Amino acid sequence: MPANPASFVADRKGRQVDDRLQEYVNSALEAVAGGATLDQAAAQIPGARVEETTLSRTQTAGPFNQGLVAAAFRAPLNQPFEARAGDQRTRAVAIVTQIDSSAATATAEQRQAVIEGLQNDVVAALEQGLLDQYDVRVNAVLRDAALGRTEPE
Repeated sequence: MPANPASFVADRKGRQVDDRLQEYVNSALEAVAGGATLDQAAAQIPGARVEETTLSRTQTAGPFNQGLVAAAFRAPLNQPFEARAGDQRTRAVAIVTQIDSSAATATAEQRQAVIEGLQNDVVAALEQGLLDQYDVRVNAVLRDAALGRTEPE
């Protein structure tokens, strides 16, 4: 017998709900893949609704959480996909119908930031490689003399 029977029952019910939701999602994906619209697929699922929106990569609102938005940006154009939304129990079947690449143009400032970041990564990798390859020691007396320190640290 589980240590907490109420928790066991709640977990089991939660899994049953998740399983049933997954059946709905699979059915909707099959319907849409077969040529049905999202509206037609949603009509077969109690409580389902269709929402249409334009998203930017950082946008989240209502059921469009970061996971769903990220899945949308990975999805192929006009291919239905599944994602969890909102409270992670809510499921979404979505289709990316248009990609607006005009908003994806990087500014000169953004390009420069990427270049600097890559340069810093190369310098850090080179420095780490040299430190790994050679035994580096610091001569404290010479360092202090070079820095003009008269009192040792």
